[in-house]
Amino acid sequence: MELTAGLVCDRGLNPKRPVNQDSYLLLPEYGLFGVFDGVGGQRAGEVASQTAAETIQETVTHSTLPSAQDLIRSALQFANRDIVELAESEPSYKTMATTAALLFVRNGDAVVAHVGDSRVYRIRDGRAIRETIDHTENGDLVRSGAMTARQADDSADNHMINRALGAGPTVEAEIKAIRLNGGERLLLCTDGIYRHLEDDEIAKIVSNNAEPQAAADELKQVVCERGAEDNLTALVIQVGETVRTAASSKRRSRAVDTMPANKRIQVDITRAESRDSAGGGDEVRPRKRIWLYILGALVLISGSFYAGLRASDLAARKKLSAEDAANPIKPARRLLEQGQALAAEAALKRVVENDPKNSEGFYWMGRAQLQQGQFEAAARSFEASINLKADFPDAYAQAAAAYSADGKRDKAELMLRRYSDAVQKRLPSPTQ
Repeated sequence: MELTAGLVCDRGLNPKRPVNQDSYLLLPEYGLFGVFDGVGGQRAGEVASQTAAETIQETVTHSTLPSAQDLIRSALQFANRDIVELAESEPSYKTMATTAALLFVRNGDAVVAHVGDSRVYRIRDGRAIRETIDHTENGDLVRSGAMTARQADDSADNHMINRALGAGPTVEAEIKAIRLNGGERLLLCTDGIYRHLEDDEIAKIVSNNAEPQAAADELKQVVCERGAEDNLTALVIQVGETVRTAASSKRRSRAVDTMPANKRIQVDITRAESRDSAGGGDEVRPRKRIWLYILGALVLISGSFYAGLRASDLAARKKLSAEDAANPIKPARRLLEQGQALAAEAALKRVVENDPKNSEGFYWMGRAQLQQGQFEAAARSFEASINLKADFPDAYAQAAAAYSADGKRDKAELMLRRYSDAVQKRLPSPTQ
């Protein structure tokens, strides 16, 4: 499956944000794309987003886990761990965290994963379809029915996230499989893009440009015309072939020349090789022999290195298998992520029957029931989870959604108040 992408990553125009705290991943050869929006202070936010990008890249490019969803889940957990450990080692990084929005395509399977309020859109038939939800206080209120989308947009706290990489020792990422269709596009973006654009405007810009890079450039142009109050990053991904004209190719070349660096070193060896081979015949032979010796040494070193990585990956796979056996919730969650809510509910019922004090089991059973529209049963499961573990903010939010959908607004409002109290006790308040 051919994937091409256009990118913009910019500080924006706000003088109060002199540092670009956004980072990105653009690795079409691995089918990996991502955007990250750092929070927690100027320097700290930049460190958090870059740490997440580097850890996820390292995990994906060196792991042999067969499941794309398992691989992305592991990568996000490793990124969360690295950010937390780094924050503990340096006082100035104490409150840092980052959002993440990822697209991973491998062997025809596509996975969308996210934490925080960076988004993934699918652009199809001139419409922008959100593949993610915003992990924000107001987002939870809107989903529970306690606030309208318009009220959320007008709220001063609209961009206050309640889930992020680095905000706690573990992170709950949203991960799901999607089906990609040839000819469509996806947009990964931080809130610096969509806070200035309506969804229909995003769809029009991404659809109307022949080149993904041209679409990304226009997104940035419009955002800057409207103030660009925050750092902004947009990745426009084309699935399959796209029509390329001479004009659009020329425009893309100019854009690439001014594109911000991905904070990684890239070396072009083709020019050096050309210079070496351009000399006289007597000089070329010794140089070729030297390069062959160096190449041989590099092959031996890299062979040992990747053999070690493979051994580490095999050990990691064995560890994950052991963890799955020890924690039967994991395979049930995979069923739920694959859309098999009924099978997931049945598996989770067995879990809580065998372990009636398993708060997490009741929580995920509630999620499976909520997905099937069993609102009353879902509310009971979330209540059971909360009774076993009071410090569980997500359970309060999901219970509020279940009660609201069941028409019990008073109970929904009570759960939202308890949710707010739990969040304030558990997490710092990262501001963007």
